[in-house]
Amino acid sequence: METPHIDDLQDTIVEPDPSRAIHSLQKRYLYRADILDVYPRDIELVSKIAYEGSVGSLNMAGAIALDIAARPNLTSDQQLEWLVYASDIWKIAVDDARQRGIVDIHSIGAATGLATLPSYFDIIYNQRIPDIDSQRSMYEKLCGLAIDAQRLRKNSGRRGDIPTTLRAAGIASELSVLLLHQRFVLHNLGDTSQMVALPSRISEDNWLRNKDQETTVSNGWDVSIMTKYPDDQSPVLAYKVQVKTSQNADDKSPDYASDIVKVNVAQDLIVTEQERKRGRVLVRTIPAECYAELSGNAARVTIKKLNKRTEKLLDVLG
Repeated sequence: METPHIDDLQDTIVEPDPSRAIHSLQKRYLYRADILDVYPRDIELVSKIAYEGSVGSLNMAGAIALDIAARPNLTSDQQLEWLVYASDIWKIAVDDARQRGIVDIHSIGAATGLATLPSYFDIIYNQRIPDIDSQRSMYEKLCGLAIDAQRLRKNSGRRGDIPTTLRAAGIASELSVLLLHQRFVLHNLGDTSQMVALPSRISEDNWLRNKDQETTVSNGWDVSIMTKYPDDQSPVLAYKVQVKTSQNADDKSPDYASDIVKVNVAQDLIVTEQERKRGRVLVRTIPAECYAELSGNAARVTIKKLNKRTEKLLDVLG
């Protein structure tokens, strides 16, 4: 395959973002000949997205870079190139959002990517489950991001921004499941842990891409729980988890493949009498409980509730 030259791609991409850092990253990672020899179309696609320069486009470019890194037919050097690119482009997105005082769906997505990338680096490049210290660091960062998502949901709701409200609620719910599972790992498995929960990659989470058009069965999911068995050379996907937020979410959602476990946060994780009477767990509840415990401010009853929710989640996972 002939290696495309950078000049050959100029007509296929939009004008580069004026930021020198972004432009430098494009040249450094997107136009390396060894990568282009393997994935010229991928490079072109990521170029189109990243060159747009917004926090949303950079978040998407980082997610695609991670997804490419996970492909099984890449060499270790190619995996490293894409993982480093994902890291750098997400850092630019997060820094840009911070400098402009923006907390939105895209900035939370990029920050989540950065928080979980060390774990994906271990799984993809080192072919191992991240150690407990790395998982603890990830848990702390995800806890803060879940609070950010909840605040975004609340503020956008006050403004009447329904699409953002719903998306933020979905993010908070997905992070709630991640937090409960990681809390279980940290509290119960410790240094011997060979399990980690992560947000699914973009190709795994894309509902339209993973939808079987003939049977209307979706193969997309939100949370990947990885494990490594003694005889395995690398971690394997143990659970595919689809997270639902509202009480009636199951009525509106498509059917899912038999190997995907659905967790309805509003209904499956109810533990108090008040929640039973209300018929749901509020979106803010689990992030707030995890944050209180992490901050050392949780009452004993809060810790008991978290323990019960964790047990319920494990029961749903089976």
